[in-house]
Amino acid sequence: MDCKVPDNHAYKSKYLKNFASSINKLLKKYNLTNHAYIESKDTNLINNLVELNLTKRLFVYSSDFSSSLKFSQKKGIYGISIPNNII
Repeated sequence: MDCKVPDNHAYKSKYLKNFASSINKLLKKYNLTNHAYIESKDTNLINNLVELNLTKRLFVYSSDFSSSLKFSQKKGIYGISIPNNII
């Protein structure tokens, strides 16, 4: 899943919690928790997913390798993804 989040959502915090909860319910309903990879550049969404223990296949997407690596290690998520031209 490549999760896009609107930057200008009026109730972004609540939206992110609901979005994370919906992803969690969907993965559990179809027994996909151990099969789906989730990627987002929104660290607040990732924090909400971490709170739901969805760290197994969770990636942060960023063009800044160093900060992404630190964030992923701090949160205990699966990894990072960055654009090919940055590698």
